Amino acid sequence: GRYERRVYKGFFGGLTYLTDLDEEIEDSEKIPTSAIGVDGFYELSRLLIPYFEYDMLLDFGNGYETGVRGGVSFLDYKLAYRTVGEEFEPTLYDQFYETRKSNLDLKDSKSYSGYLGQVGLHLFSLVDFQTRYENYPEKETEIVTEAGTEKIKGIETVSGNLNIAEMSFLPGMWSRLQAGASYKQINVDLNDFEWIDTDNTSFYGYVVYPASDSVDLKIEYVKEPGEEKYTTFRTIIRF
Repeated sequence: GRYERRVYKGFFGGLTYLTDLDEEIEDSEKIPTSAIGVDGFYELSRLLIPYFEYDMLLDFGNGYETGVRGGVSFLDYKLAYRTVGEEFEPTLYDQFYETRKSNLDLKDSKSYSGYLGQVGLHLFSLVDFQTRYENYPEKETEIVTEAGTEKIKGIETVSGNLNIAEMSFLPGMWSRLQAGASYKQINVDLNDFEWIDTDNTSFYGYVVYPASDSVDLKIEYVKEPGEEKYTTFRTIIRF
């Protein structure tokens, strides 16, 4: 949940709390299940909003981010400098959380800093697209290559999200049709960039298909670094 209020004129403050309600997590000493964040921003104009954000994974580490953001109508952007402390992951609760949380181990992870740029596109409350570039010169990460596992320092990350909301303009139960996709790749050489078939790529895609008036079928496609691709089928019952 999130609470936000105006503190003084154009200055706003916010408080955010996140938690994983899944009781099946067994190794909570390695996997954080809750986070809290505080943030503030000042609206100089719609195009220029300086901001800061501090986040903490409870019983683990913390990190902070400061920068500027803004936008007009269907387009927005963010430019920031980020510092990630020990035992902290800034994008922990993203679209890949459910697929990778059982493999997380933030204990003894090192701190690093870097910068990021992000652009978002929003069309008619139906389509949301976001792409991000991150560069952490100090971060050391293991990547899988044909020669084996290597430790590389200076990590560049490219990621993107696409979400298509429920299509309310379609007739009947077809108005519940929706889809989405998330993409993330750790890559140290953007001049030799491959989109999907690399060992350093995460991809998650889904389609929600209305099977009847009260039942939806959710099809999910998942690809994680160093693992086989797989597809899952879920049934969603509407009351």
